[in-house]
Amino acid sequence: MVDERWPNRSFVALAGHDELTVGDIMGLDLAADLVVLSACHTGRGTATAGGDIVGLVRAAVAAGARHVVVSLWPVDDEAGCLLMTGMYERLVAGDDVALALTGAQRYVRRMDGAGRHHAYEELRQHAGTEPAIPGARDARPPSFLPQAKKSRFPYYWAPFIHVGV
Repeated sequence: MVDERWPNRSFVALAGHDELTVGDIMGLDLAADLVVLSACHTGRGTATAGGDIVGLVRAAVAAGARHVVVSLWPVDDEAGCLLMTGMYERLVAGDDVALALTGAQRYVRRMDGAGRHHAYEELRQHAGTEPAIPGARDARPPSFLPQAKKSRFPYYWAPFIHVGV
């Protein structure tokens, strides 16, 4: 959750009632090559009076992460799963972070709603996980788009950005 009034109180919700705050992340010595925050709105930040942007991205970079992947808006469950899986498959194959994310985005971009659902179900069955709870996806594309265009709208394939070198 990004707290617009007090950005240092922003946090990533963890299992149970645990939270990982901006302060917690900044206090880490990550020395990580890649940090992925795949929840909704993890890339948002707030400008301070001094002109700095405070948020989860800055916290991860300040803690030592060389690359950070975050989202800028609510993420559709199926599309997000396909994007993250595709990105990690490309990382394992040797792509750098930016190329891996871009490749995964292009893969999802080519799909319509039925294609995303089919690919997600195949992935879910391969992993042996339970079907999603009906109606669990609370993220929806903007209502101003014609219905026919919604399934390929950037909302599905472009919520994630890469920050880093």
